[in-house]
Amino acid sequence: MRTQWQGFVILLLMLEFHGTSGQLVEGSGLMWTAIGHGKSDLLFIAGDGHSIYVNTTRTKTVSARVLLSEAESRKVGLAMDYEDNFVFWTDIERKSIFKASLQTGSVWKIYDGISNSVEGIAVDWVAKKVYWTDASYNWIVVSDYNRDNIRTLIYTGLDKPRGITVDPIHGHLYWCDLGSTGKIEKSNLNGEGRQTILSESSNIGKIQQPNGLEIDYYENRLYWTDSSLHKVMSVDLDGSFQTVREVVEERAFVFPFDISLDQKYFFIADHSTEELWIIDRANPVNRTELTFPQYKPLGITYYSGWRQPQLSSPCSTNNGGCQHLCVGDPGGHKCLCINGFVLAADGFSCVTNTHLVPGHQVLFANDDSICRLPVDFAHSRPDITEHCFVDGVHVGAMDYLYSQDLLYFHDMYHGIIRRALLRDDPNIQDIVPKVRSISGISVDWVANNLYWTDSEMKAIFVSKLDGSFKTVLVSENVSVPHGINVYPSKQSLFWSDKGSPPRIEKSALSGRNRSVFISTNIVMPSALAVDHTNHRLYWVDVGLNSIESISTNGEKRKLISFTSTPVFGLTLFQDHLYWTEPHHLVDFSHASNKLVARKRLDSFPTAVLAFDKSKQTLTPGPCDIGNGGCDEICAPSFSGAECLCSQAENLFHRTDVTNDDFLLVADVETGTLNGKIYHINLRSPTFKYTSLPLTNIANPVALDYDHVEAKVYWTDRYLKTINRASLDGSDHEVIASLDIHVPDGIAIDVKGRKLYWTDTGIDQITGANLNGSNRQPIVFTDLQEPRAIIVDNWKSHIFWSDWGAEPKIERVNQDGSGRVAVVSTDLGWPNGLALDENGRKLFWCDAKTDRIEYINLKTSKRQVLIAFASPDAQPFGLTLTDRYIYWTDWDKRQVQRADKHTGYKVSRVSCLKLERPKGIYVLALPKTTGKESQLVTEEDATSTAKADRNINTISPESFIGVVVGIAVLIIATILVTILSLYCRRHHKVCFAGSSNQCSAYVGDMGLPSAPPAPTSPNQRVVPGEEATYSTIDEELSLPKQTTGNQYETDEQQIHDYVPMRSL
Repeated sequence: MRTQWQGFVILLLMLEFHGTSGQLVEGSGLMWTAIGHGKSDLLFIAGDGHSIYVNTTRTKTVSARVLLSEAESRKVGLAMDYEDNFVFWTDIERKSIFKASLQTGSVWKIYDGISNSVEGIAVDWVAKKVYWTDASYNWIVVSDYNRDNIRTLIYTGLDKPRGITVDPIHGHLYWCDLGSTGKIEKSNLNGEGRQTILSESSNIGKIQQPNGLEIDYYENRLYWTDSSLHKVMSVDLDGSFQTVREVVEERAFVFPFDISLDQKYFFIADHSTEELWIIDRANPVNRTELTFPQYKPLGITYYSGWRQPQLSSPCSTNNGGCQHLCVGDPGGHKCLCINGFVLAADGFSCVTNTHLVPGHQVLFANDDSICRLPVDFAHSRPDITEHCFVDGVHVGAMDYLYSQDLLYFHDMYHGIIRRALLRDDPNIQDIVPKVRSISGISVDWVANNLYWTDSEMKAIFVSKLDGSFKTVLVSENVSVPHGINVYPSKQSLFWSDKGSPPRIEKSALSGRNRSVFISTNIVMPSALAVDHTNHRLYWVDVGLNSIESISTNGEKRKLISFTSTPVFGLTLFQDHLYWTEPHHLVDFSHASNKLVARKRLDSFPTAVLAFDKSKQTLTPGPCDIGNGGCDEICAPSFSGAECLCSQAENLFHRTDVTNDDFLLVADVETGTLNGKIYHINLRSPTFKYTSLPLTNIANPVALDYDHVEAKVYWTDRYLKTINRASLDGSDHEVIASLDIHVPDGIAIDVKGRKLYWTDTGIDQITGANLNGSNRQPIVFTDLQEPRAIIVDNWKSHIFWSDWGAEPKIERVNQDGSGRVAVVSTDLGWPNGLALDENGRKLFWCDAKTDRIEYINLKTSKRQVLIAFASPDAQPFGLTLTDRYIYWTDWDKRQVQRADKHTGYKVSRVSCLKLERPKGIYVLALPKTTGKESQLVTEEDATSTAKADRNINTISPESFIGVVVGIAVLIIATILVTILSLYCRRHHKVCFAGSSNQCSAYVGDMGLPSAPPAPTSPNQRVVPGEEATYSTIDEELSLPKQTTGNQYETDEQQIHDYVPMRSL
């Protein structure tokens, strides 16, 4: 039933209630704030809920008094202390918190300097404290009644807090948050013990946009209004917070702003419909509303002693022993200190905070200093001035690490990145010298890394927080990098580039997955700022004189403001953007899109930061434990930790690469045509690496190295070329490009000075001289997808892998004759090949079966060296030394190695970050030289040292043992000779390892007969038909798979196919 406000008695009171005497309010009643007719009023209806309900439904009349009516005012939040006859409210127009006595009519200003988003207020009537929420600065503040002691209580993890209420009985504070995720939270009255009791994400359909809060202390239930659900909801406060009720289910409200209650009725202020609802708690169908045309109600409270049970408080006596603030607590009471002080060890007294940046501050650099102002300087006293705490520096870029009280800045005077401890003694340290053109610095507070832009070097750099392990993160196609910001929650990095074309780019924190984020309608992007709560990127465009923003996923681009003067620095705190202009610090509300303040400064400010704990939330990451397993820099990513290594200063034109003991690795950046060949120094304990200074390289696939002329050869799949160059980048030649389609594999015959490559586009294997001349097809029939290729210099054979519909590994003579299938069963995608010429073993990696295997070319025995248990393994390139086998892995994006003989000790080689690693080549001196073995492990080095000592100091007993061993060897040689003569006499040859297993010899000279000559260079010799040989090297027919893990030769030899190691 709708009842119009029929009449009212007006008692008009001016501010301070001058001329008014006597008690203004007697007994209980309903009190609320409202705005309308150009005024802001505080109104009161006497009586309990039942009498008000009866008057509005039966007599159709209601009497109300205007306790306070003011122009140029906007009263919102409302609270009361019934025992002391006080009423409190927030005034967002006057930016103040007020208190009025309902006995004397006096009004006091408790706090001056709130924002225009302070809409919730609550009173602890026991400890005599007042709490309020600020949705602009996203914090909760506590103060005493006398405005002597004020403290920011909670300032992290808030996103538009509004309604707030206290529970002095149990020592708890409750507030609602209607930010991106609606929720209700709880803490102790000192701000500790914080927890979320309800949230939109975990309580679907129960909460969305909570506004007003109220507690029934007798039922121990919390009630709230939800402006999105248009309902009144409640939850029990027994600690489980499980029983959520819909108190008023029907859609009765439009914008229920606040709620209060008595024993029998709810009172709801609906701001949009200009109504006050009175609802029967026992039967919500019984309800009525009071309508006030052009008066919009806001805060509401039921003024009654029933609402505030009388309790005693330790804070009532001598302030609980506290020097500043005494607040209630579940265990009694706690002491708090005002802003700028910290609690002493005794828990009662307060001492000055020695932090150079106490509380929430805006830091800015000027001509020769770093200074600060409070973030709410726009709402502070007009005469507030900046405080400078670091002098004698000219700063162009800076950032901070809150958890360690460290400020990082670039001193342009001296060309050094420095850091200062934000305590009484700054203890300034130089951490990165010789850096002169830095415009942006950003700290990754989660992984503890430091990033910066360098326009002179045209690169993005990263190091540890102490400046160690400095390395280039991005250098290709970088013109004039300027602003930079880390985005740890999404493992991302943003930077601006003012060059041509101007753009803002984005990448992973490791520099991977680089992409152009913004490239349209942009002229000269400079400073950047990230809103980590609302996931938006802000930037300054000095060419357009504008400030814009966009979501971090690239959507909803928005113009924030045009600027009339140049803007230098940009930062963000909650709903506020701060930027520096000549002689000004600007505060702009991006929530309301309004200028808050433009403060005049005597100096010329440049870089600017908002210093606050809430801006650097610590979350678990893959680099937390053991630096993510990295030797130097650990960069978090969605797939885990990525390791980065430091690089030499002359990275861009490096010519001091070693000519022995090194790896070469081909790589291409994902989604680009930016190919590279990396050189990894195997002599370095940390496998230092650098990219060869090669040009015109797009998508290198396979590579090989000619150690005679010290040149690297590679195939480029995109450019469709065969290339070679010296390691220093000189003498780059395209030696073949005509009729090259999809070059995949490449191999050098160092002995014969020939070059071979596979082309899967035309299904052919081609041979040529090393300069590309005299090209001839070697194999051009019955090929499907030829890939890897390798030359057997001892036997003048060529091996290649084919990953087509019938995958196989084959071999042919260098003239194209004698083609044989070496392995043709149990293959998937055979990629890389490697040949151990001394051990006569052919290795391959298979990206489909996830194995590295080998076959003994003498015995035909096939074995699995490594079976990858991880589903994300995808080996591609393969190479080996006398001790290790190395391979590239597409999925892990790294080079790995293991013991060549056992498959043990699988480890990453170098912390080089790769995108799509492909071909790989190793050149290492024999183990006896100590080159490669010196850098294996500490354990290996120790055992080698022990062996050296034993050799140098031979004891008499050892000498006797050596003599005996030589004698035994001589006798064994004589016996083997006798056995050999016996076998020849009886035309038999014995298999190694089995003296009683022999095969018949044919021919007068005891030599195996030759196979039938092929009729064409590419004719296959079919295994097991006419040729019968003792080994693969001597044309042995190949193993044929039978059942299980067994293989059978034509000589009926059974070899177990047993994996040697599974990862």
